[in-house]
Amino acid sequence: MWPNSTRLNTVKNFVVPSVFRAAWRKLMSDCCHHHPVWDGDFVRCLRNRGTDEDKRFALASVWSVNMVVGSYCFPRYVAALAARAEMDAVRHGLLENAWDESGSYNHTSRSHFWLAVKLARLLGLRDDEIERIEPLPEAQKYTDEHYRQCAVGDFAFALGMICLIEEFTTPEFSMIFNAFLQSCQQGMNLSPGDFVLMGGAEYFTANITDDERHREEMPQLVAILLDSDGVDLNDERAVTRALSGVRDGASYSSDLRMHFFEGIYQFVKSGGTMRRLMTETRGALS
Repeated sequence: MWPNSTRLNTVKNFVVPSVFRAAWRKLMSDCCHHHPVWDGDFVRCLRNRGTDEDKRFALASVWSVNMVVGSYCFPRYVAALAARAEMDAVRHGLLENAWDESGSYNHTSRSHFWLAVKLARLLGLRDDEIERIEPLPEAQKYTDEHYRQCAVGDFAFALGMICLIEEFTTPEFSMIFNAFLQSCQQGMNLSPGDFVLMGGAEYFTANITDDERHREEMPQLVAILLDSDGVDLNDERAVTRALSGVRDGASYSSDLRMHFFEGIYQFVKSGGTMRRLMTETRGALS
């Protein structure tokens, strides 16, 4: 359906004013980098040099196994949101995002899902075990809520959730990768160098590389959306008001991530391992 009013913007020709960019950086600082998620037990345990390396490996490996499912689901909810976008520039930007996450033309060699599978294999899981992954309840809620909001929720709120994920990637994935480098000798009998040479870094570098680009592109989509609604992007107060829905979505996504982290911590604290995240055998990955 042709919207009641539209502006023929494209991502390439749209210049984002500095006022909007400043408001955006503050929003991401508040909702991502200064969120209480970074003060929880999971993060503190991984960043503490005194943490037992068996426990550090367990936390990182349980995170990774849950992320096989998380990486499978992400393109699904970005595409669901794209299907609801009225503006071509916004729809195209979201579909490009999902396309990158799905591996672009190389698919299985670059897909974040298949790189997560590759990491799980390196951690010692067989394909039939990977197919039997049952995410932690907190991980399941995280993916279910992101898909629900993208499919039927408020558009700005859901867009804020996706933007938050892109902002979150570098600090989160760097933390987990460093945890593996510190604990792979204890957990896998591999030196950090061998862990990297055997492909242990690929999932992390692919996500960080793609999402560093996405975190620069996503605010352009938000700015185009606000501009189409008649918001003066050079008016700080108007921009801050207009970003309220996006801010709420970003904050909600961070809250869900905090609960996901806490779920991992409590699972490992109770003796949980990555192999305890399996259900009945259903065959092998092709």
